[in-house]
Amino acid sequence: MPAPLRPLANAVHRVALGGRSAAAFTGTDQDVARLTAIGMTATAAVLADLSATARDRHRDAFGRVRQDQGDAFPTAWLRAALHVRETTRASARRTWQRVVSAG
Repeated sequence: MPAPLRPLANAVHRVALGGRSAAAFTGTDQDVARLTAIGMTATAAVLADLSATARDRHRDAFGRVRQDQGDAFPTAWLRAALHVRETTRASARRTWQRVVSAG
């Protein structure tokens, strides 16, 4: 896996292990800024969306978290997981093709 992809991969794994609350982490803004600075704007956008949808929890009058009726968070998580998988595959394919063509 390419090193710049690690923050998004970690977020995907945290959600798989700990659920939505595990994705509502702080520090994402720094990772998004770093990814944007190195030109990985699509990855930055996917990470920002996953983090934002994880934190978007509605509460009732007593402060209890209401049941989420939408698909925004599951869709963001699936998009992030697919982005990690396909970016990793593309990177491995490029590396493999470079080695094969050099040999």
